[in-house]
Amino acid sequence: MKSVLSKGPIFSFCFLIMIIGSSCTSDLIVSGGRHVPKDVTIYVTAYDTSGRLTLQDVSQQSADPFTAYPGQKIRWKISGISHFVIDDIVEKSATAAPDMVFKNKPHPVRFFSRSWRGTLKDTMGLHPIAFVNDSSGKWIPYTYKIVWHKAGQHTFDPTIRIKL
Repeated sequence: MKSVLSKGPIFSFCFLIMIIGSSCTSDLIVSGGRHVPKDVTIYVTAYDTSGRLTLQDVSQQSADPFTAYPGQKIRWKISGISHFVIDDIVEKSATAAPDMVFKNKPHPVRFFSRSWRGTLKDTMGLHPIAFVNDSSGKWIPYTYKIVWHKAGQHTFDPTIRIKL
């Protein structure tokens, strides 16, 4: 009898963990019911002497421009470039107040990471910002500046297309 009762709390704990784990999804549901990843990574894979960076997504496709969705967490990760440092990621376009599309200003990931991270505002937070409406739907063109250095300081101006 004792062994049956001792399995009850273990079973209850496992059931609770299973319920919590299933409620935590790695997707966001965006307009139209489409599922998109909650976390996305932009890899900084190369540079040239003019200051231009090569940005790629997880599929090794160009990430300039990069399409993102409200609420997504974007991570800029330096990949395969030694002695390369991102100094800042700042808003550049004049259509919105500085860093208006992000919940907080993009920032470096702590503890010796070669990454930066920023979370886009949700749809309601982005609604007051001017958007473009074309055959592909509504989107916000967000031009930002990556300030970086490797034997001198440079800037690069990529774009994020935030789909509403």
